[in-house]
Amino acid sequence: MVHISSLVSFFSPRAGEVSGAEASAKDSKVSVKEKPSADYIPNPVNVPRNKMYSLEEASDEGAYELMFATKAGLPLPHFPISHSAIALRDPTQDRFAIYGRQSPYNFTMWFDKGFSIRTKKDNEMPYLNKGFNFTAYPTGVFFSKEEMEHCLDEADRLINENQSCNMVNSNCYSYSVMVMALAIQQLLKRPTVDSAAVSRIIAVMEGHPLSDHCAFGVFNNQEVVDKLVSVNSQIQSHLETIENKSDEDNHLLQQSLALSEKIEKEAPKYRIFASFT
Repeated sequence: MVHISSLVSFFSPRAGEVSGAEASAKDSKVSVKEKPSADYIPNPVNVPRNKMYSLEEASDEGAYELMFATKAGLPLPHFPISHSAIALRDPTQDRFAIYGRQSPYNFTMWFDKGFSIRTKKDNEMPYLNKGFNFTAYPTGVFFSKEEMEHCLDEADRLINENQSCNMVNSNCYSYSVMVMALAIQQLLKRPTVDSAAVSRIIAVMEGHPLSDHCAFGVFNNQEVVDKLVSVNSQIQSHLETIENKSDEDNHLLQQSLALSEKIEKEAPKYRIFASFT
């Protein structure tokens, strides 16, 4: 059965995305105490339904690995449109809480307010069709439950509550990228900032949401662009305070400058779509 809420999806992942048979959750195992280097790039992870759970079940004292996740937008073989979400891996049980932008349609509202697609943050497990699993892209960066709940809820407020999901300049990628940007902000608030951790989140973002299908819903979404610019500015401001930069600091600085250039170059190209939505 096709869930109508899946139509919120608008983008497909890059060519070469692994299938369920090609990825295994064992590839992503990273100790909470480990600090992988900035160039740490683990294999994508296939997440079947029986490994998904609700974040409400997670321990308040636990640490959860942030991942970016995609699946087919509709349960059809080789369907070219994808749905994106945020995956949080519980390393103690090798299970995943996956949350994304979903659409509880309210047809009755259309009579007096016109057609609109109202969305909200939701657990992706009930929407998942058998055989069409999520592929999760690990960052190797761990967060507390409180930190991630803040990111998920704040992105819900900024994107889902304030924007109609028109699938052109506001879609599932808008929400997912907002969560990733807010996660970087959480890292920058910590007493000791781990440059390698920030780098790995940016690397995952560059590999998928900022590259998937011209980044529609990202570079042509002003709210998302503003957040990316703000977070990137915070990264550079932090690095300016470090007199003797480590290799990881310098690597992050180069990433940040490249991201600034990409935003400046790409964002204006997509503003034309705002006039049609």
